[in-house]
Amino acid sequence: MTGIDAFELYQRQDAWTWEHQALLRARPVAGDADLRDAFAAARRRVLCAAVHRDTLRSDVSEMRLRMRRELSKARAGQFDIKQDAGGIADIEFLVQYWVLAAAHVDPELLTYTDNIRQLEGLAAVGVLEPKRAQWLTDAYIGYRTVLHHLSLEAQGGRREGQGDRVVGAAPYAETRAQVIEIWRETFEAAQ
Repeated sequence: MTGIDAFELYQRQDAWTWEHQALLRARPVAGDADLRDAFAAARRRVLCAAVHRDTLRSDVSEMRLRMRRELSKARAGQFDIKQDAGGIADIEFLVQYWVLAAAHVDPELLTYTDNIRQLEGLAAVGVLEPKRAQWLTDAYIGYRTVLHHLSLEAQGGRREGQGDRVVGAAPYAETRAQVIEIWRETFEAAQ
């Protein structure tokens, strides 16, 4: 059995949903072309056939709720753009859920590993309405832009002690509320 075969066997038989979420982001970028192709093919087969779709909704939701509790750095009146409800990780988990739930029907969703092109793909195959996909793309890009600016400020010493992803909550209230509503529709209202 080759390493790729063993990897695929593990992914099919023993992997947890969070491992499939991580695999959704994986892509070969260097090394032997045959090995890259073998990995890419194994990844596609696993994500089309081995995802636990019967528990996917609850698995993704529970993992994300746990992350919110354990990883947020925000205090009252603040917003952790990455980890709080309505932030970047919620958008990423929504995209991962939708792609994993639909990849067995529309394997072209696995072509790209980034959120923006996956949102485009989800709209193209009809999983998301194009307006919603575009809104989520814009929100994601907006959040990422703020994070990049915060990171640069932290590197320049202008944000000492504030963390590089925590901001005042008020300016983000509307975007957060909409992401939270999409989350609720996807994970709570459907149950």
